[in-house]
Amino acid sequence: MIPTSLSTGTSAEVFETLYEQWLANPDLVDATWQAFFQGFTLGHGGGALTTSNAKAAGVNVLDSRKQVMAIRYINAHRSHGHLQAHLDPLNPPPPRHPKLSLESFEFTDADLDTSYTLTRYKGGGQMKLRDIASSIEKTFSGTIGVEYMHMGDMEARDWLQARMESCNNQPSFNLDQKRRILRRIHKAELFEKFLHTKFVGQKRFALEGGETMIAAFDALLEKCPEVGVEEIVLGMAHRGRLSVLSNIMRKPFDVLFDQFSENYIPDAVSPRDRQPRGRGQSPGPSTHSRRPRAAQGLPVPHSR
Repeated sequence: MIPTSLSTGTSAEVFETLYEQWLANPDLVDATWQAFFQGFTLGHGGGALTTSNAKAAGVNVLDSRKQVMAIRYINAHRSHGHLQAHLDPLNPPPPRHPKLSLESFEFTDADLDTSYTLTRYKGGGQMKLRDIASSIEKTFSGTIGVEYMHMGDMEARDWLQARMESCNNQPSFNLDQKRRILRRIHKAELFEKFLHTKFVGQKRFALEGGETMIAAFDALLEKCPEVGVEEIVLGMAHRGRLSVLSNIMRKPFDVLFDQFSENYIPDAVSPRDRQPRGRGQSPGPSTHSRRPRAAQGLPVPHSR
């Protein structure tokens, strides 16, 4: 354990209370304290552990109250960090939420270089307070707002937590992945502009505001063969459905554009798609096949 100032006063009382709980039942205290008490008792020859003989042994014990506050600071951002996330790129960041500040958890500038035990944050270990604050704000209060602590499925919550916190919620894409994402979004944007120009005034369920959904769907479908997925049934709202049909599900453009035609015959059957068709630009259920490149044993290209 990294040396810090010895607990005194109220913190010493908390320390001794934790030790008494550990003597009664080790499972009553945090795993970090279990390891500390076991190690110190062993090193002290099995004798009783008190604040006074901890001083005599020259052991520096973490301030218990500050340690608890550090964990509360992390959990507060997990639950409410999204309240101060910068989600609007056209406006400055929102004001800092007063209940998420270090001062609200009794920390001062003097504590910034003190190391605290992380328990389950980033896999455990210790980190300086200034580094905890920096990483926790990048993860939960950056340009991505995360609200997940309300989830009842603990396994799913832990899965999300481990993946977000390990990289500060900043995914690392290589150059090829970035190019693929850009091409997917650019292609979808060109499709939207064409519809807007060609079919003025028509309902087209525009993609505006959801462009990144196309790149996300593309990555999802390309991942499916690795985990054994053979078929996907997708239901979605109106917004962006035409882009999904054309760019993700690969519905032929001629079939899609034909459904905008004034000569479109309700309830007719197209010889090209062999599906019932009705009036309007909101096609009913349809089936389209897309076989990911990975499923064909081929490298995933930059664009198709």
